[in-house]
Amino acid sequence: MYMYFSIDEITKDTCTLLDKWYMYIYSKICYNEYNGGGAQKMAKTRSEINNAYAKKAYDDIRLQVPKGQKDIIKAHALNRNETIGGFIKRAINETMARDKEKTEG
Repeated sequence: MYMYFSIDEITKDTCTLLDKWYMYIYSKICYNEYNGGGAQKMAKTRSEINNAYAKKAYDDIRLQVPKGQKDIIKAHALNRNETIGGFIKRAINETMARDKEKTEG
């Protein structure tokens, strides 16, 4: 498909021919025409795919701590070369294992 622009059209819109060509190509990439002119939406972004997977594979737990406690937890985790999330997961697993030993033993 060829696009023709008159000089009047370019100066009126204060756009260059290159700008218009870029917008045309961009629109073709974003919306693929098929089946008699119907439009198909662009594929999901990587972050949308990752978020959809995380929603299916993981449960979220929100944790609130008193002001200043987060910095203490973060410093402790960094001293042990862990992330905050990794430290919290380890603390939960170790506490649950200790509790299980107390009830069984």
